[in-house]
Amino acid sequence: MNHFTPAPGTSDLAAQSARNSVDLLDTLVGIQSGTALDQLRRRRQEIAQYTQGSYAVLMQPEEVGGLSLIERGMAALRGAALAGSGPLVHHYREFLVEQRASAQLVEALLSGDTDAETPRARAILRHVDLLTTAPGAAAPADLAALAEQGLRTPEIVTLAQLIAFVSFQARVLAGLLLLDGRPAASGRSYHSPSVENVRQPSDFTLEELAWVAWLDTVDPATATPRQLEVLEASHSRAHTSPYYLLLVHNAELLYQRSLLFNAVMYGREGLPRAERELATVAVSRINGCPYCASVHARLFVQLTKQPDVIHRLYEQGVGAEQPLRLRALVDFAARLTHAPDALNGEELLPLRQNGLSDLEILDLIHAVAMFAWANRLMQTLGEPVPLSGAV
Repeated sequence: MNHFTPAPGTSDLAAQSARNSVDLLDTLVGIQSGTALDQLRRRRQEIAQYTQGSYAVLMQPEEVGGLSLIERGMAALRGAALAGSGPLVHHYREFLVEQRASAQLVEALLSGDTDAETPRARAILRHVDLLTTAPGAAAPADLAALAEQGLRTPEIVTLAQLIAFVSFQARVLAGLLLLDGRPAASGRSYHSPSVENVRQPSDFTLEELAWVAWLDTVDPATATPRQLEVLEASHSRAHTSPYYLLLVHNAELLYQRSLLFNAVMYGREGLPRAERELATVAVSRINGCPYCASVHARLFVQLTKQPDVIHRLYEQGVGAEQPLRLRALVDFAARLTHAPDALNGEELLPLRQNGLSDLEILDLIHAVAMFAWANRLMQTLGEPVPLSGAV
């Protein structure tokens, strides 16, 4: 998770590094140049750019490394099927066909079968299922199972990022379809995803928490020049943060993701900053991520002086009574979090009745999707601890 002020000059660097000649989400939604949806999305051009840049780093890497393209395609297709995203399922199926994956493998991925040909493939698929459907249930043993199959820390980090990114993609894509007046297209062929919140209301707090990694982090003293550059661009305290020092194992992806986070949470105009923060707290409450909830709940309270809104959300869940506009925001965040493929457009009516413009709705979609990504990293690569217990 990121929560920082954009570093000067990073936008220009990202523009040079992103390999985004074709925008995948535009293609999958079928957005035509000059249409109202195209014009709306161009108002958040940086988000589109860094989303495509993240996709390029994950699925079109300059150096594949220890996680093969077929393994990346396996994880992406399985995640897309679990999210029920028809367009993403089609795309990642075609990606695997291009990599000459067998028809049997593709069918197994779509059917929910975890009996893959090799122990390594089986471990990867089990990890996709866990991170996509029950991130709150992850434990260090789940990472150890990947390591036993030869995945080193950089590959485990990249795999987690890929799985979480597909969850982000599925929700942005569903939201764009809704804004275009179309229901989210379901690609589900087996069991529904069920985000498992294993936390109790008492686990959520307005107090500051620390976070500890379950894997070895990069030592700044031995980091590469590019890793140091990305840490500098990502956060003022990234050089001492276990979270950033873990994610910088894949420096290029952290770079794109950090700029994407900034664009989502700090974009000018559109949805008020406090309401973006509240949406992320709602998503984190559903997904069971106390660390993310703590950071963004405190920001919401700082901006609004309304701790009662957070206390109700923590204690009673997303169904708690709230002021009408906030109630509409939380309801939509919950629906997009739980089942993006089940939305039919009616979910936008309460938002519009409470005065949200299409740009504000798009900002809400992006914030919800961003924390489908963030929560899956925070809960599956480490854990929150009291600030006094941090090493």
